[in-house]
Amino acid sequence: MTDWVLLVGAIALGACIGSYLNVLIHRLPARVLSDRPVHFPARSFCPACGKPIPAWLNVPVFAWLLLRGRAACCGARIPFRYPLVEALTATMYGLVFAVPPSGLHLVRAEWDWEAALAFGLHAYFLGNLIANTFIDLDHRILPDRLTLSACAVGILGSLFVPGIAGSLGTPLPPASDSLLTAIVGAVAGAGSTAGIRWLGTVAFRRQAMGLGDVKLMAAIGAFTGWQGVLVTLFAGSLLGALVGTWHRLRTGEAEIYFGPFLAVGAVVALFLRVPLLRFLLEDLPEWQRSSPAAPWILLVTAGLCLVALFVLLRRGRAT
Repeated sequence: MTDWVLLVGAIALGACIGSYLNVLIHRLPARVLSDRPVHFPARSFCPACGKPIPAWLNVPVFAWLLLRGRAACCGARIPFRYPLVEALTATMYGLVFAVPPSGLHLVRAEWDWEAALAFGLHAYFLGNLIANTFIDLDHRILPDRLTLSACAVGILGSLFVPGIAGSLGTPLPPASDSLLTAIVGAVAGAGSTAGIRWLGTVAFRRQAMGLGDVKLMAAIGAFTGWQGVLVTLFAGSLLGALVGTWHRLRTGEAEIYFGPFLAVGAVVALFLRVPLLRFLLEDLPEWQRSSPAAPWILLVTAGLCLVALFVLLRRGRAT
């Protein structure tokens, strides 16, 4: 059964880390994009008037609700992104505890350093994805300090938590097989994305994807293995295509940034890669072979998707 004390602790920890991620999302791009060293105060400060924020107003989510989205010092609007990042990080941490991707559950009555380290690694990975997502949305960059460090942490962490990124099934010792799995995953993530980037550049005669996406996929591969890379690309591309089509019809702009969709795909891969691959590669083909109605169900589904696309196109032209 779920240990509710530890679950609440994981959620509270996630909210606090989310508060730190807000600082990171605000400050890191300024240092990356500036030609000169940028120095920020050690304490949190109001971006509008520069006054320090007292500790009691830094309580994640609740402070924003208490202040009704306005700064106590000057009344400036506090973007909704701040409580969103805190709540999202808290949710991810709670999910990692309740449904650990490693299969190693933390139990209060006994100390399991491997389960604790697995939780820490996955919590770090998800926090890194959240920071990359919002930085990419705001500034169109995926900083090397986040992507490359995540790749390194994923590879090194595989030595201490065997099988955290899956297994290649080699006859090597568990730690060696785990390390090799993480390295292969990182290479597969970077290589596949670099290949897509090159093909897109050749096809469209312009840069189709940034190098930041390649490095982010290397980090995702280090944490989820080569199978996670496949799921990430599948889920991220599907979501990106849907959102990109809607964005193009709504605004007329064709350009979208892929980092946030890769991050969502990575979350899907982290928690669902095993059952999703089993469904796509085993259950779905078996259902198609055993059910006479399968072709008709797939045909009707495809027809409904085409009708939905047609309606979307009509609305886009009307606007």
